[in-house]
Amino acid sequence: MGRIIWRKCGAALVLGAVVRLAAAQAALPNQPAPQDWTWEQVKDRLELNNPTLLAGKLNISEMQADEITAHLRPNPNLGLLSDQIAPINLGPEHGPFAYLLPSATVSYLYERAHKRELRTESAKKGTAIAVSQQDDLERGLLFNLRSAFVQTLQAKAVLQVSKDNLEYYDRVLKISSDRYQAGDIAQIDLDR
Repeated sequence: MGRIIWRKCGAALVLGAVVRLAAAQAALPNQPAPQDWTWEQVKDRLELNNPTLLAGKLNISEMQADEITAHLRPNPNLGLLSDQIAPINLGPEHGPFAYLLPSATVSYLYERAHKRELRTESAKKGTAIAVSQQDDLERGLLFNLRSAFVQTLQAKAVLQVSKDNLEYYDRVLKISSDRYQAGDIAQIDLDR
């Protein structure tokens, strides 16, 4: 199902470009005909402008950054606390800090069983998966774009063959008309 959607998206992209070029040519009849695109030009344009491919490249960069942060050691935590309940009186008896009890805690996460190395390995495998998905996405988009490009070339060829057939048929009609004018054929042969 996903391949069909990607194929249709690629076909719509190429056909949209062809329609846009045809509309631009029709709007400006004095302008020279647009240059036909080669496969390399179409492929380069897809790679530069496709938001899905660009988002995938950003995702790979994020996964590589996750590899770096996965191997970092955790920071120690320092906590300061003050409470108004104190077993002993440290300040003046009637002041606001009369029963203030300050306390501090320091904690550090000690990782056992090679958890940091396992996190790093998991992040590296996640990056490998993201790269593989990006390659698969590029292959799918290029396949769809290539099939749309070939369909466009086929449509141009069919159009040219149709124009050639019309020109040939016009010549046949002209010859038949000339023969009728010369008296070589009858009206019924001209109508056929």
